[in-house]
Amino acid sequence: MPVIGNLTIDDPIDANENIIEYTYIPDDGKYREGEVFILEVHGDSIEGRSRICKGDRVLVQRQNDVESGEIAVVVINGEDANLRCVKKTETGDVYLYPDNAKYEPLLIKDGNAKIYGKVVQVIFEPL
Repeated sequence: MPVIGNLTIDDPIDANENIIEYTYIPDDGKYREGEVFILEVHGDSIEGRSRICKGDRVLVQRQNDVESGEIAVVVINGEDANLRCVKKTETGDVYLYPDNAKYEPLLIKDGNAKIYGKVVQVIFEPL
């Protein structure tokens, strides 16, 4: 399984410069090669209720949309990949919510964000 260090809005996930290593994860047949990747968490925007912290890794299922309430890997305003909780309103607006209170929610509009996939598992960094 490829471990991705960083993504930006135009980066292909499988680009060699994004892959920092390969690792093995036990697979009971749920995932096919190329459908998932691991992202190393660098920032603190998701620290909070989700308990995902800097240094942890997340297993991500590749998809360009998620259900409301799911945590997604999102590139915002062309910067590095972020983890955000996606909230969809009845009016069709889509907001990205961080767990960390020092960051503001963001309305997705005008191509300012791209969803790369849904977090399906957290691999916590051992203490």
